[in-house]
Amino acid sequence: MDNVVIQRIAFDTDGRLRVYPSGGDYSFIWRDASSVRWDDDDRSLYVLPVKDFTIADDFNQIVKAVRGEYGTRLVVDETTVFDVPETTQAELRKVSDAQ
Repeated sequence: MDNVVIQRIAFDTDGRLRVYPSGGDYSFIWRDASSVRWDDDDRSLYVLPVKDFTIADDFNQIVKAVRGEYGTRLVVDETTVFDVPETTQAELRKVSDAQ
């Protein structure tokens, strides 16, 4: 399984988590039927609103959908930029480490 480093993790203006992979095109991620979508304009992945999902759930859903549909593992490393609060960063790192 190929690894793709997550370049950046941030919130958009609507408060949705956005995951920016360092490479790849995930235009067909919708086929996974997991509410994960690809924004071709800013090259990011996000989750459509799902009742009772936390930020960690959104992140986990994105990672699982990419792995399932593309056979690619999204990974956080020392180059990943977190444009989120420190508590959210710690939570997402924990989810990433568990993958």
